[in-house]
Amino acid sequence: MRAKNSKIIFFDIDGTLIDITGIISAKLMEALKQLKINGHEICIATGRSEDGQIMKFREMGWDGYVLGNGVYGEYQGKLVMHETISEGDIREFLEFTKNMTEMGIILEGNTGAYVTKAGSQVAYQAMQKAAYYGQMAYEDFISYFQIVEDLQVIKEVNKLMYFGGSQYINAMLEKFGDRLSFLPNSITQSASLDEGEMMKKGISKAKGIQQLIATAGYEQKDVIAFGDGYNDIEMIEFADIGIAMGNGVNALKEKADIVADRIEADGIVKTLKSLALI
Repeated sequence: MRAKNSKIIFFDIDGTLIDITGIISAKLMEALKQLKINGHEICIATGRSEDGQIMKFREMGWDGYVLGNGVYGEYQGKLVMHETISEGDIREFLEFTKNMTEMGIILEGNTGAYVTKAGSQVAYQAMQKAAYYGQMAYEDFISYFQIVEDLQVIKEVNKLMYFGGSQYINAMLEKFGDRLSFLPNSITQSASLDEGEMMKKGISKAKGIQQLIATAGYEQKDVIAFGDGYNDIEMIEFADIGIAMGNGVNALKEKADIVADRIEADGIVKTLKSLALI
C-alpha cells in the first residue's frame, strides 16, 4: 500500500541515471535508497527493452519498469502491459527494406536486442557521430546485442531501431506511418527521423506511465520524471513535475518544469534535494 503523500518517480537510464560508463554514481545510489526510505516509489522509464543493463537494474529493487519507450510495463513484479509490433508488420518492414543496404536495423524484444553483422556496423558508424556515445569501442557496442544472420527469425518485437535511413525515411513514413509510431533515435539523439525508432502506433513513455500508475494507485499529480532525450518529451510533459537533465536535448529542456544540472554534476541528487524528496 502506498504511503500517504508519496510520489512515484520515473527515471530514464542512458544520459539520466548513467553516463557512458554504465554505472550509477554512489551519490545517486544513496539518493535512490533514501527516496524509498522516505516512502516514495522509483521506476525506470527507458527506451531499452529487456537487456543486460535492465537485468543489472533489477537487482536494485525498483518498484516498476516502463521499457521500450512504453511498450512494456511492470509494477511490483506484475505485468501491466505489453504492446508488441505485429509479426506481419515486422516481416513487411524487413521485406520493404531488404535492399536498403545503407541502413542498419536493430530489433528489440524481451529476450534481447538483435542485429545482423552488417547492420551493427552501420549502427556503430552512426553512433560515432553522437558526442555521448562516440567514445565507445565497436566491441563494447556489439556486446549489447545478439548477432543473427537473418532478422526474420525474431518473432516478438517490442521496438525497432534504424540507422542511416535519410534517403528512405519518406518512403517508410508513407508505407508504415499509419500503423507504427516514429521517434528520433535515442542512441544518436538526432532531431530528425533519418535515424529513428519505431513502435506500435500510439505508444510512448507517457502512455506506459499512465497505465502503470493506474495499476499502482497513483494520479498524474503524483508523478515526477527525469529524462534527457527526444523520447522523453511526452513523459516530461505528462509528469506533474517534468525534469530535463542539463546534458539533455534543448527540445526537452523547453518542455520541462525544471532543468537539472548535468549528470556528471549530480543533477538528479541536487534536484531531489531541492524538491525536499530526500
